[in-house]
Amino acid sequence: MKAFRSCRLQQQITLFRFDQKKLRRLRPAAKVCSTLLPKLSATIFLLGSLTAFLRKTPISGESPLVLFLPGLILLTVLHESAHIIVSIACGCPVDEAGLLLCGPIPIGAYIEADPPKRPRLHVQIALAGLESDLLAVGVLLFLQSFTGSRLCTELAFFNFLSVLSNAAPISGRDGEHALSAHLGIGDVAFVAKAILSSPQQRRRIRRHGFNGWLTLCFFRIVRCAKVLVF
Repeated sequence: MKAFRSCRLQQQITLFRFDQKKLRRLRPAAKVCSTLLPKLSATIFLLGSLTAFLRKTPISGESPLVLFLPGLILLTVLHESAHIIVSIACGCPVDEAGLLLCGPIPIGAYIEADPPKRPRLHVQIALAGLESDLLAVGVLLFLQSFTGSRLCTELAFFNFLSVLSNAAPISGRDGEHALSAHLGIGDVAFVAKAILSSPQQRRRIRRHGFNGWLTLCFFRIVRCAKVLVF
C-alpha cells in the first residue's frame, strides 16, 4: 500500500514488475498464508510480549547502524510482501512494487494492485501489513528475551511505533484504507475534512440527534489522528 504523502517532492521508484501468470500460480499458497496471517500474528505478538515481560532480560550490547538499517529494510519488505500475498489470495492483480522517495531520501514503500470489488477483501488487504508488523514485533521481543539484544529491542520498538502510525485513519495509511473500505467511501480522512470545514454540513448532521453528534465526534477523531501521530 502507498505510504502517506508528506513530501511535495515525493516520487516513486519502481523496483519490481510482476508477471500475472506466475502470480496466479501462487494463489493457492497465498490463500493459505492469508488465512494463517491474522491468527499467527496475534499469537506470536502475545507470546513474544508475554515472554519479554516475564523474563525481563537486561538489554546489553550496542545497536550498530550497519545492522539497524538492514533490519528496517527487511521489516519494510515483510510489510509490503504481506500486502502482496493477501492481494494475490484475493485475486487482485499486483502490477508493481517500489520505493517512495522524498528527494533522494527513501521514506517508504508501495505496491500497485487493483482493488477488490468486495469491501471485506479490501479491508483484509489493507490490514495485512499491520498484521505482519505485529508478527515481526513478537518475534523480535521473543529473541530479545533470550539474548538481551539491544538491536532486537530497538527494532521491535520502532516497528511497534510503525504499527500505531500505520493504523491511524490518515490519508494513505493502512488504517485509512481499511476504515474507508469498511464504510464504503473513498477516503474517510478527506470526507471528515470536507464535513468539518462546512458549517452547513455540521448543522445538518447535528439534526440527527445523538447519532449526528457521534458522527461528528468520529470525524474529529479522524482529523486529530494526524496531529497525534506526528
